[in-house]
Amino acid sequence: MKYIISNDTNILPDTVVDKVAGLTKAAIASTDTFVIEDFLAGVFLYVATVVINTEGNGSVGTIDSNCMSQFSGRNSVLAPT
Repeated sequence: MKYIISNDTNILPDTVVDKVAGLTKAAIASTDTFVIEDFLAGVFLYVATVVINTEGNGSVGTIDSNCMSQFSGRNSVLAPT
């Protein structure tokens, strides 16, 4: 999710994308550790309250197995709760 947010050219760097922790797109890009439950809730609130879900229709198809393969073998680092 961090990769998708960081590379979304429609989101400005100072946009608060994590509504729980108050993290901007720029802060998310430079953060390596998240409390996953809080992060997902914060991004969900952003999507539910801010996003007009029609502009990205064409880009959904770009997330394919080639895109996802770059993440295989990576370890997830989560902050302790």
